[in-house]
Amino acid sequence: MSSKEFYRNWTDSENHPLGLIKQSRRLAVIKDFLNKSNSDKLLIVGCGFQSDIFISTAGGDQPDKGIIIAFDLSYKRVALARANCSANKYLVADAQHLPFKNNSFSCIICSEVLEHLTDPREAILEFHQVLCGNGHLIVTTPNWVSWYGLARKAAELILNEPVTSANQPIDNWYTFKRLKKLVMYKFKIESQRGVWYFPPTGRGMKVIPGQITVPMYRLFQPIERLLERILPHCGHMLAIWCIKRDENG
Repeated sequence: MSSKEFYRNWTDSENHPLGLIKQSRRLAVIKDFLNKSNSDKLLIVGCGFQSDIFISTAGGDQPDKGIIIAFDLSYKRVALARANCSANKYLVADAQHLPFKNNSFSCIICSEVLEHLTDPREAILEFHQVLCGNGHLIVTTPNWVSWYGLARKAAELILNEPVTSANQPIDNWYTFKRLKKLVMYKFKIESQRGVWYFPPTGRGMKVIPGQITVPMYRLFQPIERLLERILPHCGHMLAIWCIKRDENG
């Protein structure tokens, strides 16, 4: 099975209580960045976890303002997203070959997608083209320099084989240095944050029960809020807010 075929049919989602909290922290950081963007036409790259499609809603089913377009390579994910939030516009598309005109959007959110692309550089070029002047790009991606990165490396050494999230065929995590190198020739990074500093509690279905881990996380939460800002390069996920460079910049 090719990677495109895999992702066209993939509908994995987070349902562990601690995992849901982790995803809520990711969305909170994205919303913080989005509030600074003042965008009236937003593109969400990858419908992803169904909660992603509510990034720009104040509650209910209606967007706060402007136009929101979301797409995914998976027909199933697009259908689920449309059923859950009909106010947005949806389509099936590939981030490396966007079906939009130049200067179409004021902001793009690409969360937990770059690491699954065969050519992320091509996606960055596409984002640059479809963003208007001074457009904003918000990116999150898993981070090697984290507890999760160390756990994954250790597992790969022990098993002597690649270990990926949900056994995905492409799962190329980043470091901040590598992510910066990927985006900097087309975008200027204005702000960066780390997301999720709580240690791993298992993998897949083999995790410590939420009755144990959720109370532990609640105690850890004040420390995490501090680490998000003072150690932004060491969270499980890297989050960056960028502004488009002009063709001469």
